[in-house]
Amino acid sequence: MTQTASLPVKVLIALADEWREMLQQVLEQAGFSVLLADSKNEALSIIQMQSPSAVVMISDWALESDKGKADGLMESVKGKIPTVSLISQRTWQDARYRWFDYLYHPPLHEYCSVPVGREELIVRLEKALKATANTVGS
Repeated sequence: MTQTASLPVKVLIALADEWREMLQQVLEQAGFSVLLADSKNEALSIIQMQSPSAVVMISDWALESDKGKADGLMESVKGKIPTVSLISQRTWQDARYRWFDYLYHPPLHEYCSVPVGREELIVRLEKALKATANTVGS
């Protein structure tokens, strides 16, 4: 990972499943500082208090809403913080999620399907972070 600052980039992993520890290990080995959340409210609290540079989330969970509204974590951070969403193939095949790439498109958002490889995850995360730096610098 290429970093311009002396401190590691903080990444919030927002999910509550078996992928969490694996993603934490992969990102820490790549030089990122990792924060963990297992709910939307916890993630939003961490974002407010710790200002992570990016969020990695499972979109199946992040897009959930109680009453069919787009009030998940993704909607809360869209356009404000770089995100990488991991989408299961089964979910991607669901017609409700086919609009995903149109609604949450780059530059601030990247997505990839799970299972995801280490290199792909890091490349997507760095791409989202780089796009943010370019947007801020414009």
